[in-house]
This record gives sequence, C-alpha cells and structure tokens, in this order.
Amino acid sequence: VLAGDTAANSTVTWSGQENPESWTSGTNLSGFQPLPDGGAITGLIGIDNYFLTFKRGLIYRSTFIGLPDIFVHDKIVEGTGCIAPDSLAQYGTRVFFLSERGFMMMNGGDPTPIGYEAIDQTFFARYPRSELDKMYAVVDPRNHRYLATMPGTPGQVYAYDWLLEQWSLIDLEALDILYPGGIDTIPVSLDSPMFQGGEPRLYIVDPSGVLGTLTGPNVAASLEWPFRDIGYRARPFMAMPVTDCTAGMTLTLDARSRLGDAHRQVARSSIRPSGHTPVRANGRYWKPRIDIAEGADWTFLQSVSFEYGTGGRQ
Repeated sequence: VLAGDTAANSTVTWSGQENPESWTSGTNLSGFQPLPDGGAITGLIGIDNYFLTFKRGLIYRSTFIGLPDIFVHDKIVEGTGCIAPDSLAQYGTRVFFLSERGFMMMNGGDPTPIGYEAIDQTFFARYPRSELDKMYAVVDPRNHRYLATMPGTPGQVYAYDWLLEQWSLIDLEALDILYPGGIDTIPVSLDSPMFQGGEPRLYIVDPSGVLGTLTGPNVAASLEWPFRDIGYRARPFMAMPVTDCTAGMTLTLDARSRLGDAHRQVARSSIRPSGHTPVRANGRYWKPRIDIAEGADWTFLQSVSFEYGTGGRQ
C-alpha cells in the first residue's frame, strides 16, 4: 500500500494480490481509494489484514474484504491524527505518533495520550510546528521503548517506556558511535540471524553509513521529582535512595516554606558506603534531584526516602 503522491496526496493505492509489482487498477485486486476528509495523508501502518491511514486530524482503518470492494475504509478516529510523518513507529499492534494533542499510542483501539502532563508542553515549547518534519522515531523492542529524535545542539531523544509508562530525555551529543572503524569492525556477521528478525535490536546509522548500537558505559543522568507537601515545616537529616548505584551519585534537595518562594538548593551531598545520603534543610515543600556521574555503574533508581523531624521556626 502506497500514499504520498503529491498529485493525489489524499489517495491510498494498493498493489495486486501477492504481487508488489502489479499496480494496474482493477487487475489482480489492485486499486486505489481517495480519502478526502482531513487533508493530506501523513502516514500508513499495516497490521495483519488491515492498514491504518493517518492524516493530521483523522485516522482511517482499511480492512481487506475481497471483491468487489477489496477494502472497506472506515473513519475510526476524528479530531486526532498524525502531524509529523516520521513520528510514526510501530511494534506489533502498538502504534506511536505525534498529534496536535501531543504524543499518542494506539494498541488496537482509540489513541491514548502518553505525553499529557509529562512531555507534551516541554516538547511543543521547544519545537515549532515548522520543524516537525525533522523528527525521526523508532521502537526499541528489546527495551519496550518508543524513541522520538529531534536535531539540535544538542539533539534530543524523547524516550517513552510503555511498560513503566514513563518518559526520559536523552541528549544526543552524549552518545558515541560504537563502531567508528566501519562495518569490518562489527563483531557480528551481517549474515547473522539477528539481522533476519530473529533477535530484534535497536540500531543507529549515522549520515556516513556507520552502524552503531546503544551500548557502552552509562552517560551522565539527572532525575528530578516534583515538589511534595510534607504537611508542615520539617527538617530532613538523612536520605536513602532506592537504587543499585553505589558511587558517583549526588542528591540535591530544594526545600521551601512556600511554593512561590525563590528557587534554592539548600542541601547537596553524595551517597555514603552505608547507602545513606546526609542532608540538612528546612521547609514544608521538598523537591529532590539526583545526579549520577558518567560511567557510574547502575541500572535503576526507584525512589528516595527521608528521615526527618519537625522543623519549628527560624
């Protein structure tokens, strides 16, 4: 199935059955169908015996039924569509894309917002609509993540883990190409089954054709929680990050009496061999931030717990 002809940008065309070189309409079930509503087509996704056609504000589902109509085309979503053609990425029945409402995921049903109150406002504040044609997206099936990349200085990757339902932001300038010497230095034969669909992985190819993977030492990471209302002014004296990181981690705590008070980072300390992080602050609203150094050995950071007492007055 094809779309994107500038002379017929709202039309889908399909080839003859079992013959991708047969495009004569009416021959061997080949045909075409204008889909006039919603403007130009921005993307196609194939799933089993049907395909989805995306427009800026509409989504069609076209189901194969054979002669005489061949496909039946149903308008399944109105008001939501794909505004960045290369934001579309698929893994099985999961389909990810960027809409006017933000980032969306479909999994056999209606689109579900996945970026609302998480990444949408940040993304649209940084990138105007005129730059969305520069976006590229892909799915990492092994790590169950959707990755949407935008160029810049630095370029950034907006990564969504659909099992954890959480987003992360990656700066591209911190990523190194694994095999700068070319394909002869790749320690895997290009005839390997992993390149035949037997071992799905995420690969990156740079403009010069060098193949790379997202492996190697950990890059520097920062994780920040929103403010939490303790309920009264309190003095923390010890923090316990729930993580497997044992070195290279620093905790900063922003403690305020009022949310509208000026930003201040009143406490900063490193993790000790005991796993504790000493901290001294005073306030009702706390916002912890953890920075982990480049090359540190860690795989997860789940939460931060505190030991504290009443704060009294200053």
